[in-house]
Amino acid sequence: MIGLVRSLMPDPRLSSLNALEPVAGSGHQTLHRDEGPIGADGVVTVNSLWVFDDMDAGNGATRYLPGTQGSAVLAGDDDPGVRYAAARAGSVIIMNAHLLHGASTNHDGRRRRVVHVYFTRQGRTTQTPWDTYVPADVRSQLTASQRHLLGPSPH
Repeated sequence: MIGLVRSLMPDPRLSSLNALEPVAGSGHQTLHRDEGPIGADGVVTVNSLWVFDDMDAGNGATRYLPGTQGSAVLAGDDDPGVRYAAARAGSVIIMNAHLLHGASTNHDGRRRRVVHVYFTRQGRTTQTPWDTYVPADVRSQLTASQRHLLGPSPH
């Protein structure tokens, strides 16, 4: 999985972890970017969606608008290009987080659990302050590669 993240963005750093489970009748998000359009630095954020239940348009799948990662233009749900990311339980979707996307409404009430593992480039601020949540004694037990994903530890 990390190899796919690196194919979109060199030298990733873990930024945050969160989960989403829209219940029946809820879950709609406005189409948004996790970072503005791709700029001179290229891709600086990548999101991975770890799918725990089959996901489709009926139970609140993530919608996205292909080709929008390089444009500042926003779009609404009525855009004819909007697609739904259907996936089977156990799948992982790797996504350029500059792309317009958003969760959709869970219409049929089936479970739709997804964990988001969000990455940014080394040297950028993370959404989660790992130094607060991963103590030095735990960091010392990680491999060098795992420590690198968390970014530099405090001096």
